[in-house]
Amino acid sequence: MAVAERKAVREVGGCSMVGFVKIGKDSITGRVVFKVSKTSPAFLNALRRSIMENVPTMAIEMVEFRKNNSILYDEFLAHRLGLIPLSTDLKSYKEWDKKTSLDDAPASMTLHLTLKAKGPRTVFAKDLKSKDPAVKPVYGDMPIVSLLDGQELEFDAVAVLGRGSDHSKFCPGRSWYRHYPNIKINDKIVDNPDSFVDSSPLKIFRVSGGRVVVDKEKFEDALVDNASFESVDGGPISIEDSPDEFIFHYEPWGQLSPKESLETAFENLANDFENLQSSIKDAS
Repeated sequence: MAVAERKAVREVGGCSMVGFVKIGKDSITGRVVFKVSKTSPAFLNALRRSIMENVPTMAIEMVEFRKNNSILYDEFLAHRLGLIPLSTDLKSYKEWDKKTSLDDAPASMTLHLTLKAKGPRTVFAKDLKSKDPAVKPVYGDMPIVSLLDGQELEFDAVAVLGRGSDHSKFCPGRSWYRHYPNIKINDKIVDNPDSFVDSSPLKIFRVSGGRVVVDKEKFEDALVDNASFESVDGGPISIEDSPDEFIFHYEPWGQLSPKESLETAFENLANDFENLQSSIKDAS
């Protein structure tokens, strides 16, 4: 799993700032992990915020209930519906202009969904009927509400393209980073390499030429699993944080692929830098 799959250098603000190497992916959550070089915490935090706040996704904005005698009142259900991740087609939709009411907004800004259900049954996200087959709930088995015998739920909903800076329901995922740990082994203390390797709880070491060395593939597997590394003063290993190398994690909610989210975040960040440069030139 911990194999470098691709490398990309992005031009941000007119200069080459950062190199990305993908080292793995969590098959369960879809979380992707990169080793990032030639950068700083400030830049990665800007990228993290760009992903969470400025990458547009689809989410339900308005719900008109026609029938609802379930245990949950309208406002609670509307809030729950807004948090259902919807697959997003960035090429087919434009961001909703809030100056335009949803009733008057063009088809390129809105998507209509409907739901009609009678109890006894559990209503799931997959019961939402979308006018656009390309935009639908990412997790169909996400429960919305349980209906008892005689209870009904019927509504029309409108989804729009928005950003996490407006509401967290538009956030495409979460991301975080940490310094890349450099591990050094004190050969003077390790007198039995085989025993040392066997006793390591993370199993990231191997013996080579009679010395203990870090197994790069197993080490990166551990980084993908978000393992923590600590050293003890005077112990056989020492760990130092690399000043310009980092491990960057991105876990998507499913509206967009990790590639779409990261590329959009980079584009938005580059535009922000260009606008800042233009403002500085105009002010000088």
